[in-house]
Amino acid sequence: MTNETNDPKTLAARDSFHGSAMTVARFEMTDGMARMLEREIQKSGSFYNLRIDLTTALVRNENIEPAQAESMIADIFKARAGVTMKQMRDGLEAQEKKIADTIHDQALEQAYQSLQLIETGPTMPRYRATDITAIVLAQENNITETAAKKFMAETYEKVEGKDFYEAGKEAEDTYHKPVREAEIAARRRNSHEQKMQQYQPSR
Repeated sequence: MTNETNDPKTLAARDSFHGSAMTVARFEMTDGMARMLEREIQKSGSFYNLRIDLTTALVRNENIEPAQAESMIADIFKARAGVTMKQMRDGLEAQEKKIADTIHDQALEQAYQSLQLIETGPTMPRYRATDITAIVLAQENNITETAAKKFMAETYEKVEGKDFYEAGKEAEDTYHKPVREAEIAARRRNSHEQKMQQYQPSR
């Protein structure tokens, strides 16, 4: 039993030229690959290498020709997203250029928010805090997360006169690292105690 009919995008993909003729298993695999490609474009604006890897995997798994596999993935992607992979990438790049001179306040706000997450979170590494806030900035402005991170770093350095990565690393060393190291030490102690109990002779 599948959930493929619950999502409008999945319904559109199922009704596409290739999707309508696929078995359930093949459709779910190809639909999942299209989702991965869409997510990668949203993240980095790139899809070429991932498309090659996914096409190769589909060829090997389904015993089909490379051209057929690539066409299947492209068809499902366009049905889901409403545009081709290239159109999606180009749209994000165009939007990045369009807002380059007006996004600074938002970018600075999210840069500060990233550092705040490291300071106030139970335990939050720098890369995860930056990722969370970059996703917010990217979604609000329809740009890639890579571009969002770039805007955050550039604006922070311009305003604060300090490298954004270094500021995050300092916050991480102060707030995240001690907590994380304590957690790791506790896990090691527990693991050691459990092993010792296993080797204790029964009485």
